[in-house]
Amino acid sequence: MIKIHALVFLILFLTGLTLLSGSVYASTQEASTNSSSEPVCGNGAVESGEQCDAGGSNGACPATCSASCTTNSCGGGSGGGGVSTNNTAAKITDFNSDGRVDILDLSILLYFIEQPSLAISYYDLNKDNKIDFIDISILFYYWDT
Repeated sequence: MIKIHALVFLILFLTGLTLLSGSVYASTQEASTNSSSEPVCGNGAVESGEQCDAGGSNGACPATCSASCTTNSCGGGSGGGGVSTNNTAAKITDFNSDGRVDILDLSILLYFIEQPSLAISYYDLNKDNKIDFIDISILFYYWDT
């Protein structure tokens, strides 16, 4: 299954999807900046609609706050532990918040390849300060969830 996702990514990347991603991201950003009352996840301040906001420390478990500013359920204790599978992780890969992880989310992620580290913090899914194949693989893991 992952080989298929990698092949799909390679085909999309080679056919110039990165050009499309700029316009998709620009329209997403324009919509989000039109209303100054909307909370900004990742700024370190808990705002209306956010459960938490640890700024640059937001991310997947073991971080306590996810990249979508919801509290992570990292498991643990004697119940077997592990990461909760309540789809919270899938929500962090839904960059355009349409309830699906699809081609639009991939194009947004591809836009941030080789971008400065401050601009990518929300989209850097494995928090290694770069957007690379690992981040794309994480997105494909949650594809169409």
